[in-house]
Amino acid sequence: MSNYLTGIESKCSEYAYEIKSHANKSTHIANNPNKYKVRQYDMDEVFGDRVSKCDYLVLNDDKKRAYFIELKTESNVEEAPEQIETSRNLLKNEIPKYSHHLRIVANLPNPPRIKMYIIAEWQIDHKHAEFFPNGKCVENV
Repeated sequence: MSNYLTGIESKCSEYAYEIKSHANKSTHIANNPNKYKVRQYDMDEVFGDRVSKCDYLVLNDDKKRAYFIELKTESNVEEAPEQIETSRNLLKNEIPKYSHHLRIVANLPNPPRIKMYIIAEWQIDHKHAEFFPNGKCVENV
């Protein structure tokens, strides 16, 4: 069993009020108004270039919630579900009791239908999967 998160420093303070993840003109903001114990990981630091993975992982350790976040542009949004699934599979043994909340945030002014179909199918298959095509997601964790 691998411990990918061991030795990787969180990108946010332990009880951060706001955790921002930003890339590709897209932003996810995780608000923590109740001051839960949280962590944020840049998945490039966790896995390097070894695998196709999501961009960020935000953990709420008190509520046992894991937010897998992929930030995209229009050109490759259809790759996002696979990147999130790869990350989930690699980390499932490290966060076994956490519920998984899957987020794709994409800056999509005119998304092609086929790409939207792929995302819609993915959402149907996953209970806590959400897609934000306007380039921004703000939510409480």
